[in-house]
Amino acid sequence: MFAGFSAGFDQLRDEPTEWKQGGQGYGRRFGSWFGRGAIDGTIQSGVAILDGEDPRYRRSTKKGFWARSMAAAFQSMFPYTTRGGRTFAFSRVAGSFSSGFISNAWYPDSLSHTSDALARGARGLGGDVGNAVFLEFWPDIKKKLPHRKRKP
Repeated sequence: MFAGFSAGFDQLRDEPTEWKQGGQGYGRRFGSWFGRGAIDGTIQSGVAILDGEDPRYRRSTKKGFWARSMAAAFQSMFPYTTRGGRTFAFSRVAGSFSSGFISNAWYPDSLSHTSDALARGARGLGGDVGNAVFLEFWPDIKKKLPHRKRKP
């Protein structure tokens, strides 16, 4: 779902312009986002196993929007370990920046420089923080949504 939304956003911005508009351009953008996500997730998982990071999100016990948002952001960069402590999120950094650099292989020359890869990696980390905030508040939002009643 994230790849589809992000590809749509890039399609609206026409980035990269070399991929043109239309179905083919959207397909390339979708494939790019999907590929980056697969690379990021694979590297993240491998590094997390090696250094004992627990990839599961744990909701905060703090009260208030700001405190909970900060707790979620903190957890995204300092996750729990399988032993219960905390560690730096080496897996997130490795996954985000590796996918940023590896994706240089299919990006057009105009967007395949070191600075572009670093920017993609930084946006990946920002996406991880945003995802943690989403996971923090989604159960509360979900409770407020109307539910369909099932027929017996």
